Amino acid sequence: MTGAMAGSTAIRFGVPRGRLDVLTLTINNSCNLECPHCYLQYDGPSRLIDQSLLAEVVAAQYRHLAVVGKEPLLDLKSARICEELIQRCSETHKSCSIITNGFGLHLLSAKALSELAWVDVSLDGGPMSYPDYRRGSFSKLTRLVRAALESGLGLVNGLFTLSSATLPFLEDMLAVEAVLDWARLVFSPFATVRSHGKQWVEPLSVSTLLHSLADCASFMNSTKSVLLLGADAGADEGLSFADVEALLGELLLAEKTTHVAHDPLLLGYLRLTYDGFIMTPYQSLHPAEYRATARPLKDYNSLDEAYALLRAS
Repeated sequence: MTGAMAGSTAIRFGVPRGRLDVLTLTINNSCNLECPHCYLQYDGPSRLIDQSLLAEVVAAQYRHLAVVGKEPLLDLKSARICEELIQRCSETHKSCSIITNGFGLHLLSAKALSELAWVDVSLDGGPMSYPDYRRGSFSKLTRLVRAALESGLGLVNGLFTLSSATLPFLEDMLAVEAVLDWARLVFSPFATVRSHGKQWVEPLSVSTLLHSLADCASFMNSTKSVLLLGADAGADEGLSFADVEALLGELLLAEKTTHVAHDPLLLGYLRLTYDGFIMTPYQSLHPAEYRATARPLKDYNSLDEAYALLRAS
């Protein structure tokens, strides 16, 4: 769940603090790609977040803002909202990151790029497999990421969702390490969600996933690749956190893995949608249930109060 909700954020913000720590934010409901595993297929209106919600975002007392989509750099209007958020975070001593497919990085100013803590670029493929999986140009993407780094972006991570469709291309995915100066290459398991669309891939068992990574010399020898697992990894298969830890140790994957020990809600994570729904990390995974399970932010006095009440419930 952790990687699906907030990308690489849990690698840096993974210790409970008893308060709102990380806000994940969707600013729109549109994307320029159609990925087979998309987590954010939601039948809400296709519009941008409005200024009243942005004011609430800026006023809250979290440490980190992760702008997660649907595609935050879809167009110039979306990019300008991102720039406003980046600037306001900088002014209030908060950090900010973006999860993006990367094709709109050129829309951000050099100042905004330099003020970002990092960017997570969703890849899910390498030079050979990326075009078929994500229906985009890998060479164009790498040019845009390289240009962003040259314009002041400090850190960029590559994200890979491991599923029935992507696992066969593990070596190709790892080939991206030689293409650009990535800070990390973050692999996480595909999670089935309840959405208003269809996911065209299947999840992997924890055993299959871990054995495949352990058998992949490129993954094991990479200085930048890391597996990100949530506390719930293996739960559908009856595996406890300790069971997964034991398997990681047996396969010599422990030092290659960030295994988050807590529910992201207890770590201080919260999601706000562009249309004003506030929800727990678990609720955020299931767009088809947003209206049934989540409450609008206007029902609370602030994001900080919303977090305290949701954590206590």
